[in-house]
Amino acid sequence: MKKSVFSMLQKRTFRSLLLSMMLFMLIPSAAFALSDIENHPWEQSIRFLSDQGSVSGNPDGTYAPDREMNRAEFTKVLVESRFTDIDESYADNCDFPDVPEEEWYAKYVCYAFENGIISGHDDGFFRPADSITQPAALKIIFLTYDEEVPETEGEWYEAYLDHAKSKGMLYFEDEEGGIPAAHEVDRAEAAYFMAHEISNGQVDQIDYRDFFGEEFDFEYDPEDELEFSYGMEPEDCFDEEIYDEMLELCYDNDLFEEDFSWDYPEFDEEYLQYDADFI
Repeated sequence: MKKSVFSMLQKRTFRSLLLSMMLFMLIPSAAFALSDIENHPWEQSIRFLSDQGSVSGNPDGTYAPDREMNRAEFTKVLVESRFTDIDESYADNCDFPDVPEEEWYAKYVCYAFENGIISGHDDGFFRPADSITQPAALKIIFLTYDEEVPETEGEWYEAYLDHAKSKGMLYFEDEEGGIPAAHEVDRAEAAYFMAHEISNGQVDQIDYRDFFGEEFDFEYDPEDELEFSYGMEPEDCFDEEIYDEMLELCYDNDLFEEDFSWDYPEFDEEYLQYDADFI
């Protein structure tokens, strides 16, 4: 008995639909463009994380880069960006009274707590719905990726802001009071910090005018080069830099061979000008 043309078309259509569904499931989410990040200041960071599978968009295809992140969302994104062994068994492994085990974020928060990435507030609460502040975000990032943060005097958050600066992460000022510790991080800024850390500083689209204002001028007159390069104090150096007392200069020793040492010729103005040109 011959099959009808209609029956054959039905099967062919079904197979086409099935193949389309399989292809859709196999294509990474990064292959679908996020519709609202083009020309955004942190577009490169967002696309990098999307390609890595560390972040994804909303069901409508947007990323909502300027929407603030709360502490639960940020913790989830961070731990998922590195760890793959997070399952439901972790949901009741922490003692935060405001993190019920049935909540979607419980397993991520408790996993982070168990692994020393978060500790909550002094009163024992985690406050998952609160917007995450800049130093809290940096702290979670550095702890997630086992980054050693040197201790500093002063408030706890200063160590994380200082370490971010030493790595080349230029942090954000709070719009109201100009206090970096009070700044609440949005989804795009979180992507910038994460991409910078994961890529070891290779993904970085900093425009210094974003931090110093439109009138900031990075160019300088060559006649001022000696003043620009010398006269630094030890406290001007970042954590990973070495201070040279004779040249009064901070520099990163990673730029040189391990056995490198300064071999000073006669210390005169001609040498100073030569070295300034070298720098």
